[in-house]
Amino acid sequence: MNHNMLRLLIFIITTSIAILFGLGNTSFVTTGTIPLWHLNEKYGFDVSEIPNLSGKIAVVTGASSGLGLATASLLAKNGASVVATARSTEKCQATIEAVGYASRCIVLELMSLRKTLSGAHEILTLVPRIDYLILNAGIMAPPELLLSEDSIEAQFATNHLGHFLLTRELLPLLNKDSRIVAVSSVAHWFTKPMLDLQSLNDASNYKPFIWYGWTKLCNLLFVNEFARKYGIIAHAVHPGGVQGKLLRFAALPTPLVQIWESLFYWKADTAALTVIRPLVDDAFSNAKSPLYLVPIARVRRPSIDAMNSTLAAELWTFSDALLAEHNI
Repeated sequence: MNHNMLRLLIFIITTSIAILFGLGNTSFVTTGTIPLWHLNEKYGFDVSEIPNLSGKIAVVTGASSGLGLATASLLAKNGASVVATARSTEKCQATIEAVGYASRCIVLELMSLRKTLSGAHEILTLVPRIDYLILNAGIMAPPELLLSEDSIEAQFATNHLGHFLLTRELLPLLNKDSRIVAVSSVAHWFTKPMLDLQSLNDASNYKPFIWYGWTKLCNLLFVNEFARKYGIIAHAVHPGGVQGKLLRFAALPTPLVQIWESLFYWKADTAALTVIRPLVDDAFSNAKSPLYLVPIARVRRPSIDAMNSTLAAELWTFSDALLAEHNI
């Protein structure tokens, strides 16, 4: 049996298990992750509930495809002025054309602290304030450990540290009425903290989804500590499996990945509702602490680690130290 046939067999078996599991699933942890696991649940929010956002300014990272593009488009369609980010000039141009509504886009490469700093400073010159900051850009589970331009494990660099730096630099544009949403994942339940560079960069022990899960736990810890430090509303969401490019590292032929996504993943426009609700629903402006939402736009309890204030403070200190090491 050749590799392609083996992959196809694994795909068929996995799909069958997912269907059987999904139809009967009532797990508090995984609820809503794929549409099949949402059969008995009502949406917590609908597109008709998005208010007129004229005068609002939003920044959306990773907006060139999938969830980010859908979120930016829905915000712009409802009147918000959107600054999108993408990884190249070409992607930015395509993003502007896709979002429309006089949107703008800047090149932001979160795998480089230097380029992230440059992108943040460009945003500072573009807008007078930020009402909505959506930290969406990310990569998931490269099969082998990759390092960023700054020799930091790529998922941590992109999914957490780059956004940590970006938000720090954009603080002058944020105020008590601003709202931040970090895109996390159900994967944050299945990981372990790694608060030293040696562990993060350990290729011999690297497990793609454990490392991915840690960065998604970081997203939750970040919003908790950010809200505590600055008193600015911040929430985290698990958008579910979303049709887009997050599976670009999958070891399956592209057509199979596309079939899998079309059958078992949320359409990006629908998934975006989970991101947008905590931005525009006034009920979330009165939350005493950051909340965690799952598909579609429903509040759920995150993991115990995600609510660990000591761990959140330690992550903040570790992140600050990493930036200091690179004179950022």
